[in-house]
Amino acid sequence: MIETDDLAGLKMWSVTVEEMQTLRFELNMNFLQLVCHEESLEILKFMVLKFNGQDNAKRAMARHRDNHLGSQAIHLAATTGNR
Repeated sequence: MIETDDLAGLKMWSVTVEEMQTLRFELNMNFLQLVCHEESLEILKFMVLKFNGQDNAKRAMARHRDNHLGSQAIHLAATTGNR
């Protein structure tokens, strides 16, 4: 799903903001980290709208570090050459 930037599939999944905050993937990566790693721009735009007005939640997701190298979303985007 995320590897193909499938926004329609994500919307069908009907994930809430709270669920997005708590979802963890390989190496304890959160949803934002995975989206940045895969350069899923449509899903990222959707997340920006979905998290509108929830600054604490956005900060927490952006600051989360994975278990591998302690990388944040920005680091994963940069190391993979994604915008």
